Formats: sequence, C-alpha cells, structure tokens
Amino acid sequence: MARQLTKGKGFELSIGGGLLKSGKPTLLTTRGGQLFVFEYTDAQVKACKLKDRSIIFKETIDHRGPIRATPDVELSDLRIDGADEIDPIKRVTGKVAYRVLGQSNGNLALRIVRCPGKKPQTGIIYLDGDTLSKKSGTLSFSIAEFADAGGVSAAAIPVFVEMIAMAEPRRPDKATVISNILVTIFTIAPGTVP
Repeated sequence: MARQLTKGKGFELSIGGGLLKSGKPTLLTTRGGQLFVFEYTDAQVKACKLKDRSIIFKETIDHRGPIRATPDVELSDLRIDGADEIDPIKRVTGKVAYRVLGQSNGNLALRIVRCPGKKPQTGIIYLDGDTLSKKSGTLSFSIAEFADAGGVSAAAIPVFVEMIAMAEPRRPDKATVISNILVTIFTIAPGTVP
C-alpha cells in the first residue's frame, strides 16, 4: 500500500469482518494522501460480494495536483439522493454544505470523483463567481450516471467530493484543491445493473 501512495496511486481495501477484531466489515480508501475508513453496512457487503474472511484490493488513480495545506472552504453534510440504492442508468444528485474560511474567489468548481468500473469518472460542477459570496450555504449537484463508466457491476463505491480553484476558467486540469475532502459510499444494488 505504501508503494501505491508513493507512485501517486490510491487504493480501496475491503476487509471482511471475520478478519478484524471489531468483527465489522471495513473499507480503507485513499485520496490526496489521506486515509478514509468506513464500516460497511450489510447492503454494502452484499453489493461488493465481500466474504467474512476475505480481502478485496483495488488500485485506484489518486489525486493529482496541489492541495492547500490550510483549506479556504470547509465542506460538510454530504448527502447523496438514494445513496443506498443507486440506479446506474440515472443521474446521481445530492447536496453538500460549505463554509468559507479564507479566500474564495476566482474560477471555482466542485469535483466529484468515483471509480465504479474499469475507469474513473470525474464530475465537475462549475460555480458562478458569486456562489460563495455568502459565507455559508448548500450547493446542489447532478453528475453522470454510473452506466457510462464501462464494466460497472453491483458494488459499494467510494465517492470523493472536493472544491477546486482553477488557474483558468473551465480548466480543472489546472486546479488546486481548496477544501477538505469528503467521502461517502454509493451502493449499486444487485439486480439494478443493466
């Protein structure tokens, strides 16, 4: 795992409850050099076909580009509509709360990253220049359906949300992460995959 991080790659490590002292199936995943740990629900365990005494390892593409050491924006209360039973042929919608901590002007966007199939998907929601003129509020988003990811199957998929500042308008490839990184798990339930 350390090799994955030094190569600029991330990972998802699912561990069956029978291998852990807590007895609870767990996901470890990374983004931007941070480690995130989640206990799976029963539905998520079933969706990713995790056995009681098994381990599933998946290499992922990690964050590229700079991350501000002190965030200018704090994200919280990430809510995904129907996160426990995502329909892979419908757009995914949700909301996230924000609080401005520092400078927050320029070319801003929410970046939402997930890897449901053979390739990662990144959704960019461009923000109007005055979106963060209020020091706190809620942002709504809508991103592409999972079926576009190619090879998607029933699974529990970590989804990362962060705010970026772009050096040029609509150029997320030239961006700096200016917020904390939030993560949640989407569940694509068995029987919903086309």
